[in-house]
Amino acid sequence: MKPRAGMVATLLFAAATFSSSGSPQSLNSNKKYTLTGYCFGMAQDGASDQCALFQDPQRCPAGQTANEPVSVHECQPPSTQLVDASRTCSGTTRTGLAVFGGNCIADSDESQLTR
Repeated sequence: MKPRAGMVATLLFAAATFSSSGSPQSLNSNKKYTLTGYCFGMAQDGASDQCALFQDPQRCPAGQTANEPVSVHECQPPSTQLVDASRTCSGTTRTGLAVFGGNCIADSDESQLTR
């Protein structure tokens, strides 16, 4: 089944953070999470469970604070991505994959310092 517009945002938020045991795991509220300028979501015309990301500076302005940072696990191969569940975005990758109902990618201040 291909996701419909808006479905990915709901899935991303519902997937929130889970440890390997499957129990909910909240993000560290003492960390500052900011947007990276990129959007992440399921590719509409890609392979099953394929996700994609693309630059979206209008909807995901780099450096702005992420309001609802959550870690999502929805793509194959198993991968995790930190996103802001309060900011949705849609667009097309450089290779032509369409992403609708994605979320802005977030990053913690700690990981930005180590780059």
